[in-house]
Amino acid sequence: MRKYLFIIFLCASLIINLYSGEKKVGFYLGFNHISDSTFKDVYGNGGLIFGANFSYEILKKIDVWTSIKHFTQTGETTLLKEKVDFKLIPFSIGARYRVEVDEGLETYFGGGGDLYFYNEKGIDFETKDSEWGFHIQGGILAKISKRLFLDFNFKYTRVKSKPEEDLEINLGGVEGGISLLFLF
Repeated sequence: MRKYLFIIFLCASLIINLYSGEKKVGFYLGFNHISDSTFKDVYGNGGLIFGANFSYEILKKIDVWTSIKHFTQTGETTLLKEKVDFKLIPFSIGARYRVEVDEGLETYFGGGGDLYFYNEKGIDFETKDSEWGFHIQGGILAKISKRLFLDFNFKYTRVKSKPEEDLEINLGGVEGGISLLFLF
């Protein structure tokens, strides 16, 4: 129920603020490093993550933004060495404060909430679930032209999952990447 309220809140906030300040939409490519040691034992140190993001300026130098991404890894179980696939769809919403460093160059920092949908599938099992978490982030926003920006982003996320009674995994970790943003 909480995840549906979160999505309803997000959609309502986007509609209410659709006519506010600058709006940017873009594509993201980065590297996702899930920090949990149990996850690393099965899937390794991380991999590419891609997605899309949208932000709008609600007050001067303050943005509200949202993103949806896609991350997949293939690994093998630690005991029997059987193939296992992991898929993660992280949905994030947050706010950030931008500081102008030079003309066309800004740094930012912020935080927000995350809803992680995940699926793990092996030969004789499948786990599907979703978990809530939070993140902090920072980055550099560079203006390339009047309507085109590059966003260099660094993010730390903490999302705890308990797929089994005696097992807790942090699906969060460190993520870094770049977005190509279009101003409209």
